Amino acid sequence: MASSESAESDRMERGPCSEAMAESLATGHGKRRPTRHVRLQARALRDEARRFGCYESAIGKLLGFVAGYPAIEEFQKIVARLLHESSLLV
Repeated sequence: MASSESAESDRMERGPCSEAMAESLATGHGKRRPTRHVRLQARALRDEARRFGCYESAIGKLLGFVAGYPAIEEFQKIVARLLHESSLLV
């Protein structure tokens, strides 16, 4: 029981990006590089979240990009900025 509580607190301290990256690295995706199309999709999700205020949905989808491409900081930054922007609206 204590170990599951510890694992849960570790997960909460790391944050969603860190968790997605750790899982992806564990599955061997550390060196994947996104195509231009993938980068444009991520940017379109960011822009849509800002335009329509659907931050939660976009962040969830963008975490998939972080998990798929853990070495790409651009995706991590997009998620971090959207998390910050969404917290300002509350």
